Amino acid sequence: MDRSLHSLRELQLLMFGMANSNLADIYSFLKACRCPQLERLFVQLPTNTYDSFTTNYLEVAEEEPPEGGLENLWSAKMTNFKGYRNEIRLVDFLLRKASCLNKLFLIAPKEVLPQVHRKVHSEALPHFLKTDVSRLERASVTAQIIFDESVSPQSQPLHSEVFVRI
Repeated sequence: MDRSLHSLRELQLLMFGMANSNLADIYSFLKACRCPQLERLFVQLPTNTYDSFTTNYLEVAEEEPPEGGLENLWSAKMTNFKGYRNEIRLVDFLLRKASCLNKLFLIAPKEVLPQVHRKVHSEALPHFLKTDVSRLERASVTAQIIFDESVSPQSQPLHSEVFVRI
């Protein structure tokens, strides 16, 4: 059944894992619920700093990404980005399919340290990861990949509520 969310301009996804099944859920949603006016996408990835969620405990058929639906997407932000396999696959999908994308924010999780010693982990993202992501193919020649949240105050969702911290 094809559902359409014609007037949806902003979408926030709170992910509790990024296994193949979770990535397939994102693709399935974008296929089933058309969002032709979607301009801003926010994906909050799990805060854990280990990759246990990317392991599948059940065999899940891999979902193909949707062909269209991101024509008006001009801003996307992924928080708690660690560069795991399925996170990179989602970044690659967004870059290849969003032909109007101006900015893609990839924000690493904050380290779990006392407040005095807390620093933004994005400063510590491996250089090779930033380089690899920066080399991904892009549908939009103006698309910038930004690893620092403070660059743009528009990188926050219009409506935000924290439900669970894991």
